[in-house]
Amino acid sequence: MSKPDDHEREVLRLIILGHTDEQIARQLYISPSTVRRRVRDLMKRTGARNRHHLCALAAHFGWVDVVQSPSEVSMSTVAATATPDT
Repeated sequence: MSKPDDHEREVLRLIILGHTDEQIARQLYISPSTVRRRVRDLMKRTGARNRHHLCALAAHFGWVDVVQSPSEVSMSTVAATATPDT
């Protein structure tokens, strides 16, 4: 099984983070059809049955680092983890 290239890994990472094809396309400056093609090609190469299986394979084989950048963390997450000043 061949490893995903850098572009495919970035698409995978954004899928794992819950982004839609349209959101991924906007963030990566590509079309939604390019996102779908990259996912389809990855699924074919890896034998993944669906996107969930593809994400599980990515996690299992360590193809992606799913740490969110600060811009991807929602304010609600920040608020929920903030500690009150004492």
